[in-house]
Amino acid sequence: MTTRDCMDDKDDYLDVFYDATETLSEYEFEASVRIEDESEESSNEEAPMTATTVDHTESNGVLSVPQQNDVKLSPRSQKRLPKYRKQLPATMASRNDFSVWNVLKQAVGKDLSRITMPVIFNEPLSFLQRISEYMDYVDILHKATETEDSLERLLLVSVFMISCNASTESRIGKPFNPLLGETFELIREDMDFKICAEQVSHHPPVSALYAESESGFELTMTMQPELKFWGKDIEVKPKGGVTIKIPKYNDIYTFDYISSGVHNIIVGQLWIELYGSCTIRNQTTGESATITFKPAGWFSKEMNQVEGYIFNQKKEKVTYLRSDWTKYVCSCPIKHESALQNALKGPLSEDDIELCKIPPEATINWKVRPKPSITSEMYMMTEFAMGLNELLDEHKEVVAPTDCRYRPDLRCLENGDMDAAAQEKIRLEEAQRARRKERNATGGTWSPRWFSYDVVDHSDSKEWMYTNKYFDRDFSTCPQIYE
Repeated sequence: MTTRDCMDDKDDYLDVFYDATETLSEYEFEASVRIEDESEESSNEEAPMTATTVDHTESNGVLSVPQQNDVKLSPRSQKRLPKYRKQLPATMASRNDFSVWNVLKQAVGKDLSRITMPVIFNEPLSFLQRISEYMDYVDILHKATETEDSLERLLLVSVFMISCNASTESRIGKPFNPLLGETFELIREDMDFKICAEQVSHHPPVSALYAESESGFELTMTMQPELKFWGKDIEVKPKGGVTIKIPKYNDIYTFDYISSGVHNIIVGQLWIELYGSCTIRNQTTGESATITFKPAGWFSKEMNQVEGYIFNQKKEKVTYLRSDWTKYVCSCPIKHESALQNALKGPLSEDDIELCKIPPEATINWKVRPKPSITSEMYMMTEFAMGLNELLDEHKEVVAPTDCRYRPDLRCLENGDMDAAAQEKIRLEEAQRARRKERNATGGTWSPRWFSYDVVDHSDSKEWMYTNKYFDRDFSTCPQIYE
């Protein structure tokens, strides 16, 4: 019996695009369009840096004065351990023989919740792990917790918001849709944060995440992705938002997500564009920032370009931001806006940000870490992303049994076994449907374990709020969603 045969009611048919149930093995799926193989050369891997030679401006993503070798490292830097893997167990299979258009051509103008996608178009991460990549440049928030000036803190939160999107560059693989009740825990002592994430709803799909740090911030986010196909492009408009609290200053920052698109679905090289405006508000001080991701436009003159302004309590512009979200963020006092615009006009090459003559009053606030040389063989992932699904000894029998590291279809894809990944994906989705039918038959309801839908303290609206219970590690009531 195929998965589609099991979909005997309307609710069963509502599987979202980025993880619709697999119905064919990868090698049974035939594409109508073949794309010529393109080989990519990769450079040698960089040697790991030791504590005596580490350059803090590159290790944490926030530019500052380079440290001298005889200066003591910060507590967070001292805790860095080289225990996390730097590549996946297997390289990704070539997608050159498979066509996204062959799958999506019947869905023009429709919500992609009803489209089945072969596993070849997945990357070996759950969506919970994918949103956890927001923490890749967490040092920006650490710096904000140590900054006394409120406008400078707002600037850093704005820089962090831009950096959250950096790992998206060239990442056209879709993460697995989390099962209802699926969780992800991540503790990185070397980066001074810990995360708890949970899939709190399946229809519609809603993911919730909580992060905190000893440095003194708390981050809560919910995301409900909405995807549509418009013939040549896929449009993604996430619902939800992010709240960052810095209790030391009573700061509460809020912002929503921007839109994105995947282009050249029919022919050509797939590429990702981010566009739209985002307002970051300090709900305590009344200060705000407006960040605009510019559409590429004709001839791609504004490709990856971002502009922003920091506003004081009087709604006056005080700081100008200029960015390429794949490379850097620069800022300057508003009176030097024109000079910074001229210095950073148009797309820059990898080295131009170091070579161009930015005004002396301007600051390079953030610079992206280069992806590993093997990234083209590893789903275009960053080094941080490659370690997210690693199951270390310290995780076994410690993390919740619902943690996505235990998810077999994801593990099979990571290990390069495409057919097994497809089969496991079918099994898990069918088991989830069976559990839902059983709840409906008995009048039962689903309640998330680690998040609750409550009124937030800075507005009258409701959001998914962390219950502060996950790290008590009472997992006795967790469902067995992978059996």
